Amino acid sequence: MPANGIVLLIFGLVSYLIGGLPTAYIAARKLNGLDIRRLGDRNPGAANVYRSIGPAAGVAVAAIDIAKGSVAVLLARVLVDSTVSEMICGVAVIAGHSWPVHFQLKGGRGAATAVGVLIAMMPALAIPLSLLAGVVLYLTK
Repeated sequence: MPANGIVLLIFGLVSYLIGGLPTAYIAARKLNGLDIRRLGDRNPGAANVYRSIGPAAGVAVAAIDIAKGSVAVLLARVLVDSTVSEMICGVAVIAGHSWPVHFQLKGGRGAATAVGVLIAMMPALAIPLSLLAGVVLYLTK
């Protein structure tokens, strides 16, 4: 399938919606019946779930957020095989995570989703950069 404008727009929209899946919010609601946006630093992301709900929940949310980034890019690769479409999907999935319409554009920071995009697009760079990001996260709490 050629990557024309309509296809790229549809892929971008689908990727945005994938990114907008509120994994941290769902985890906090299901595990504790709480709204993660009212706990800790009030950020609906994996790090706040880790600190506010627990390490297992935080790691699970981070893994799902990483998967969201990878899935969006890999779908574009499989269906269109275009670097441009992969890049559009990568940006859109991070935007969906960071600015979801159903949360008045107040989402997570997008770090885990960006790691997923990086893993799918450039796996050789993803591992050392992910380790560096993990160290920064640990040091800055």
